[in-house]
Amino acid sequence: MNVTFEHPLALAILALALPFWWMSWRSVPVLGRWKAWGGLALRILVLLCLTVAVARPSIVRETDAMSVLVVADSSDSIPLALRTQAEKAVREAVARKERPEDRMGAVTVARDAVIAAMTANAGEVTLTGHVGDMQATDLAAGVRMALATQPGDTTARILLLSDGNQTAGSLEDAAALAKAAGVPIDVVPLEYQHNNEVLIESLRAPTRAREGQSIDLRISIRSQRPASGRILLWQNDEPIDLDAASDGLGYAVELQPGANLVTLPVVADGSGAQRFRAVFEPTESAMDSVQQNNTGAAVVFVGGTGRVLIIEPGGGAECNALATALRDGKIEVERAQPETVMGRGLAFIAGFDAVIIANLPRWSFDNEFDRGLHSYVHDLGGGLVMLGGPESFGAGGWLGSETEKTLPVKLDPPQTRQILRGALAM
Repeated sequence: MNVTFEHPLALAILALALPFWWMSWRSVPVLGRWKAWGGLALRILVLLCLTVAVARPSIVRETDAMSVLVVADSSDSIPLALRTQAEKAVREAVARKERPEDRMGAVTVARDAVIAAMTANAGEVTLTGHVGDMQATDLAAGVRMALATQPGDTTARILLLSDGNQTAGSLEDAAALAKAAGVPIDVVPLEYQHNNEVLIESLRAPTRAREGQSIDLRISIRSQRPASGRILLWQNDEPIDLDAASDGLGYAVELQPGANLVTLPVVADGSGAQRFRAVFEPTESAMDSVQQNNTGAAVVFVGGTGRVLIIEPGGGAECNALATALRDGKIEVERAQPETVMGRGLAFIAGFDAVIIANLPRWSFDNEFDRGLHSYVHDLGGGLVMLGGPESFGAGGWLGSETEKTLPVKLDPPQTRQILRGALAM
């Protein structure tokens, strides 16, 4: 055990004890022996405390004992056979230790870090019995746990066993903590290769749809080699029959190496948030090494049956075909004239998903309706369609109105002078 000082030059402060002794010796005839020497003792005590505070001594205890803390990645991304092989290698290393004072602890980590062993007995080092969620990897939590469990009477090293695929935490920050504590980290990469692997990269669906609308679910599937199987689809945990001609519920697919895009048209039944989940099942288990990445999910917000208001001139038969087409698409259509709509107030149009103005001029509506139509689109998110005609757009006086601000086209195109390029030869 040795004593070291962080600032050894501060010990020179103790030299002030000589002037203090001289002052006390001169004051003996005046103060008396007990007061003079008592004052000297008090001054030296204060001087000693000041010197210790500035010099900052520390006790260094030397030891040859070593504690190795194993941080083992136990997430599902690492095959069980590889984790078992790593566990066997660690147990053999414990059994071969040369000094009895050396120790070995183990921490398994997936989403959370768990202490697996605190002693040096080889039989107690278990790296394959992780308890907890194994669908994620937080290596930083494992390093912090190892730092918290290191013994104080030995030096320590951390042995990290992982494939390096962390999904949570910051391993760089945890390594900085280990460096500040003087604990080195040794890394043993766990290398593996899946020769046959199929995974669902994404399931894409429209964000919103109306009830009864046909939507396309686009499934991106990546395969390393040619593979075959079927896709199963659930809507709110209820299976969907993707192929009525076959006995099963799945949709058969043939996958080529690389990215494969499969489009499944489905009907958005129900209302509210609808969760779709797709799962790929290979024809043979040997075609896919990891089954956990064969799932994709998406959420579609389904509204009720769409309602559209067509505002048209009196006796407007020109919108009959449009109204029929919308009703064939299972959209509720209501037709009205400007006087009727303005008589019911602005709250009336708020109950529709979209408003269609069919060849009507601006002077068919009052200013209040013009401002309300702008608020309906801008604030409520309603749809607006203006059909062209001799009484519509700029020709219908909509230029400068509040409704013009909601239209995606300019009603007053900028005038440009066009000069023809040419030459005249005489």
